[in-house]
Amino acid sequence: MSSLDQVIAKLPRWVLVGGILVLGIFLLLVLNPPHSVCDSQLTLLQSLQTPFLYLDKKKSYIKTTGFSASYTKCRNGNSLGACQDLFNGVLKLTGDIESSNPECLAELSKVKDIKKAFRDTQDLMVELAWGNQPPESTYEKFSWLDNNHMFLFCKLTGLRTKSEGKDAWEKWREKTMLSLPNPSNLSRADVWRRSIFSASCSTF
Repeated sequence: MSSLDQVIAKLPRWVLVGGILVLGIFLLLVLNPPHSVCDSQLTLLQSLQTPFLYLDKKKSYIKTTGFSASYTKCRNGNSLGACQDLFNGVLKLTGDIESSNPECLAELSKVKDIKKAFRDTQDLMVELAWGNQPPESTYEKFSWLDNNHMFLFCKLTGLRTKSEGKDAWEKWREKTMLSLPNPSNLSRADVWRRSIFSASCSTF
């Protein structure tokens, strides 16, 4: 009999049983952590966002989410009709998140798929408004985007600043402005004025 077996054999039965129970509870918590309110909210959100943001597990033959398909269509089409599905889908996503428990809003917005959808959509909206070269003037900075589109853009800004923090969002904004086509080497101030970043969200 090994020394460990000898120690176990000398332990009172109640100590041994209690130790096994504690170990069992510990393993149960590790393998099946308790569900929080926000975990439940995410599960509900994933259901609401199928098949737009998440694949429908019942339809295994579909390999592309509605978001991915509509994003590609919008990027290639660059028109109101081509982008309608994307913008309507992302607007519904923001509405589903805002309808969740207020305490979970920031946490839900940080979920990888949701965070990516927000960032990619704003990236694309900035690019679509700007075009292949700087707008001729600040009056043309929206291109074909209208007030409804800017409402979505501003809503995304609000959700992202709450979840990622204002500093992180502004860092993304500056990086995005630098990446825009700028053959005339406009100053940062001119790029700002001619991009949709300079639009006041209080207007939409």
